[in-house]
Amino acid sequence: MPRARVIALAALLASCGSSAPPVAQPVAVVDPADDAWTHACDAGPVRERLERFRQLDLQRARARGEVRTVTALEAWCPRGCERGPIAPLDQDARAVAIDAARRAIERCGERDAIALTTELVRFQTVAAIAPPASNPEHARLAAWLARWSEDAGLAFRVSGEHDAWEIELAGQRDERALSYVFHADVVPVNEPPSVIASDAVPSGWTVPPFEARVVDGRLYGRGTEDDKGPIAAGMIVLASLRDAGIAPEAGSIVLALGTAEEHDWEPMRRYAASAPRARHVVSVDASYPVVAAESGFVAWGIVVPAIELRRTERRAVALDARAGLFLTQIPDEAELVVRPPRGVAIDTWIERAREAARIELEARREPAYRIDVDTIEREGERVVRIVARGRSAHSSVPEEGHNALWLLAGLASRLDLAPGAIPGALAIVRAHFDGDHFGERLGVGYEDDFMGPLTSAATLLRTSADGGVTLQVNMRRPRGPSADEFRARLDAALERVRAEHPSVRATDDVHVGDPHVADLEGELVPTLLAVWRSARDEPGAMPISIRGGTYARLFPGAVDFGPSLPGHRYAGHGADEHIGLEALHTTTRMLFDAALRLTGETD
Repeated sequence: MPRARVIALAALLASCGSSAPPVAQPVAVVDPADDAWTHACDAGPVRERLERFRQLDLQRARARGEVRTVTALEAWCPRGCERGPIAPLDQDARAVAIDAARRAIERCGERDAIALTTELVRFQTVAAIAPPASNPEHARLAAWLARWSEDAGLAFRVSGEHDAWEIELAGQRDERALSYVFHADVVPVNEPPSVIASDAVPSGWTVPPFEARVVDGRLYGRGTEDDKGPIAAGMIVLASLRDAGIAPEAGSIVLALGTAEEHDWEPMRRYAASAPRARHVVSVDASYPVVAAESGFVAWGIVVPAIELRRTERRAVALDARAGLFLTQIPDEAELVVRPPRGVAIDTWIERAREAARIELEARREPAYRIDVDTIEREGERVVRIVARGRSAHSSVPEEGHNALWLLAGLASRLDLAPGAIPGALAIVRAHFDGDHFGERLGVGYEDDFMGPLTSAATLLRTSADGGVTLQVNMRRPRGPSADEFRARLDAALERVRAEHPSVRATDDVHVGDPHVADLEGELVPTLLAVWRSARDEPGAMPISIRGGTYARLFPGAVDFGPSLPGHRYAGHGADEHIGLEALHTTTRMLFDAALRLTGETD
């Protein structure tokens, strides 16, 4: 039995059966060990943990004789405790409440974020399958978020026909001080996009994409980085502030969750135009330290018309080809189906193709590349299938991937294929894209001192029913030429291609977006830089530009803040998408700190 309890018990027994008043004994108070706060994470929900933190802080403050702190802790009561919340909190009580919430996030936030992200990942919110307003997975997630928000004491709202969802922590003013912006939809994991079994492992993945798993310090699953992990971090921040009894003086804090960012921006455009304007808007869908500029999004493509194939041709004939899952991902697979030349045994031709593959791979000297050659049945005929494999990456950082379409185009040039739309399209890839991430071969490349160079990536190749081929290209352009001037550059690039392939034309759905550059001198960028510098001990950190496009561009003056840490390869959009546990926990901690600073709760 602890000595303090022995003393108290002895005093009590001594007083029994005696008319003399008991002798007052000093109450022994022990300063709790440091790991006691970590064990407080086991107390249950956030509000129960905060009460445990309050009790530990009281014990320590009493042991140290810190009267003012004791008074403040006795005045404060986390949401749901037996005494009920005491509002409004005075300055001292508010300070200890914020401190307790901060330390709860520091000590418990990582495992909370893992658990909450895992729940969000279970919902297969792929807007490419169905629009948010009619997508059952979106409806399930919206219902789940509504229940979670109610339990957390926060407001949940659906904007429009599921254009966006809001989770709000009310403030002391009827205005919005801060909006954290995310998207709750994810890119597909298969083609055509469809809902899959929760434990299914699609091609290219080593784990089920919708069952988040921690492996070697990383949380794997579709959306863990883009954006369900960041959403979980934001939810923890709002719940922690609410349970601590903090209603920001400057106004409310809102989590704004777009529902179709990976497929259709119109719903979020409607939301951005109609939602009350927040003083500060921060998107959490990119990188650290602070993203103050984003390249303009360009979607361009080339159509190669069908050419009649002659069955008497003494050369191999390309029957089908495809590459890529969607426009914004570097393809990790590219497939070509070939009918060998007449009079040549199929097994003989396969050996020729494998030898050509060996030579192509040796020339590239890239371990990530691989080529498989086998046979399949096609309309009752045995034909050859060639699959080139590389490594996927987000199309805004094409140099971080290995484009399988490049590899397939290089191999096709060694196979002596009969003229046709497929060989023509692959020849265009080889001549104008292979080995070039920056649009130099097309003649569209340029760069900006702050935003860097334009990037160009051929990401999708499809054969149409009539035998024609469409090659789609995603570019990211920095500030410089106007949209009209850049369209003129694309027209000139098409003419360069037509010099060798006169029948090609541009696709009808060309889009040229404008770059987004935030105000570097206002309050927002310096405040977020201060948060980053303090958290990471990097006093020299400066704003950066990215090639990706986020919802920040829909809100004047908005910036991006995380979640990708510098020096880490962005894993969103690819197979085996993941977020490092360090990045997830860092994001939770810094969103908390930024929320306090941007709403005037702390300097």
